[in-house]
Amino acid sequence: MAMTSAQLKRWLPQLSAENAQGEYYLTDVIALAAAEGIKVCTAQPVSAVEVEGVNNRAQMARLERVYQRQLADKLMAQGVALADPERLDVRGRLTCGHDVFIDVGCVFEGEVELGEGVRVGPYCVIKNSTIGAQSVIDTHSVIDGTVAAGLNQIGPFARLRPGTRMAVKPRSAILLKPKTPM
Repeated sequence: MAMTSAQLKRWLPQLSAENAQGEYYLTDVIALAAAEGIKVCTAQPVSAVEVEGVNNRAQMARLERVYQRQLADKLMAQGVALADPERLDVRGRLTCGHDVFIDVGCVFEGEVELGEGVRVGPYCVIKNSTIGAQSVIDTHSVIDGTVAAGLNQIGPFARLRPGTRMAVKPRSAILLKPKTPM
């Protein structure tokens, strides 16, 4: 619903809980607006889910799953491979490069960026992190506030705390000692 704050302040005190459920319904302001001769316009939802009410935690959890599935579908349309789209949780914003694979039970919190070719193993939690191209995050790893660049393998069961910076040294920077004869 869209209305001015002045209209809302005028109509809210007129709402009543005198109904079978004993509840106040914000939608009752529509009748109040019509009674004042205010034009009431409608919009058609794309899906019934858009207008479902939430009266208990089970209903809230169901709608959360619908929302998470919509996010999973968008990721897959962008080329992300998900082992199981029903078992993904995005609690913020997830940006993925090409050819990313995400296994089951992963949680992404805050701002997370996965570079091209990143592989995320099952049951990982990644929060406010940037994972560089071709990195592999192995099973049950928790990554928080990390920047990983290059061909990194993290985990399994790794815990990287905020501020961690990882990078692979270029081959030319590696000094090789000559073999000494025995």
